[in-house]
Amino acid sequence: VQFIQGYKALAKTYYGKRSGLKSPYNQAMANLLQAILCDMDTLTFSIQYNNIHFTKGNLLEPQPVNITADDPLSATITWTNNATELVDQNDTLVILYAEDGITKAQSTVVQTTVKRSEESYVLQFLPKYQGTDVHVWMSFLSVIKQDAAPSVYLGQVTVL
Repeated sequence: VQFIQGYKALAKTYYGKRSGLKSPYNQAMANLLQAILCDMDTLTFSIQYNNIHFTKGNLLEPQPVNITADDPLSATITWTNNATELVDQNDTLVILYAEDGITKAQSTVVQTTVKRSEESYVLQFLPKYQGTDVHVWMSFLSVIKQDAAPSVYLGQVTVL
């Protein structure tokens, strides 16, 4: 519950469409719970970060190329502009990140004005993340904020 708080507003709006009694938020919570595996022998659980999605929609899926953390307190994200129409090129980037292994930590959303056509973004972290491993996802929102792309897991980076 704490983890999803960081992207609760996005999930309510951009995690698919209502299906019967299942709201977009309920669908996002189900996705998150399915990404947590419990080992009944050791009574421990692990998070399958690559199975977590924070948006689910009809826009073009992001085509990530790389994520690198070469500079202090930042990570550079690059992607391929896969837009075939002008309107798709103006989709804006949204990022989600969360600290590795901190199950009670809230995730963080960064909504940008960076367009799909720009093909790169430098994500800035707060000093408290220095030396920690973080997991990063990306998605795009339509210009009129009515739809989203399916989010994509970029991987884990160590913040310098």
